[in-house]
Amino acid sequence: MVKSIKHNCVICKKLDKRLSEQIMGKLPLERLKPSPGWSYTAIDLFSPFKIRDEVKKRTIGKTYGVIFNCLASRPVHVDLAADYSTEKFLMDLRRFVSIRTYPLKLYSDNGP
Repeated sequence: MVKSIKHNCVICKKLDKRLSEQIMGKLPLERLKPSPGWSYTAIDLFSPFKIRDEVKKRTIGKTYGVIFNCLASRPVHVDLAADYSTEKFLMDLRRFVSIRTYPLKLYSDNGP
């Protein structure tokens, strides 16, 4: 009988409510252990931008942003890919490697 009264009581429901807590996702080990800069890197391509051609000013094309993120110290390297092809992405990756260094491990999402 006490349980049914407590279950139907509005004041008891307000006093006994559970507070919502944020659940943190699992971090990779590379984020937790110290390592040299850019050893563990995350890569992501983001939305297309409309750009004008340098030679033909009236033509408008698309370019995609590529973001490289160091997992240890969290600096960001942003670059532009000419299109969404594998060849252009590999060119951006080569450009990143020539400026920074070859990472030990690359992380990417399972995007299309």
